[in-house]
Amino acid sequence: MSWLGSLLSKLFSKERRRAQRYSGADLVAYFWTGGHSEPCTIRDISMSGLFLNTAEHWYPGTLVRLVVQQKDVSKDRLAGKDITGRVITVQSMVVHCNEGVGLAFFFIERKGRDKISNQGMGASRAEMEKFLEPYLLQAK
Repeated sequence: MSWLGSLLSKLFSKERRRAQRYSGADLVAYFWTGGHSEPCTIRDISMSGLFLNTAEHWYPGTLVRLVVQQKDVSKDRLAGKDITGRVITVQSMVVHCNEGVGLAFFFIERKGRDKISNQGMGASRAEMEKFLEPYLLQAK
């Protein structure tokens, strides 16, 4: 295929993903809607977002704060084990709903003292890269 054909196929493709996706098989996400929060499985995840297997149907543009963690973290937390680096809070926005929810991440960049006071507001890009590093290495 010529470079022009390749360019045209990318432009007119239905595939709009901006980043390579990785399996979220070892991850779950929690969100709060007012009741008890249950873990939702993650179909795939990337640096730009994730696809969440859930029956929730939010409107595109809805902001959702997610806690993403490895599946076994809850047991380890109860056992008093260190879970540093295995849990992350991230701000996201609903992009589409179709047999689950596609969410795009947006990152909070903090400097100095703000880093501590805004910890629960969501992860920075660097924090998400560090969290996803094991999954990026598995994919290579």
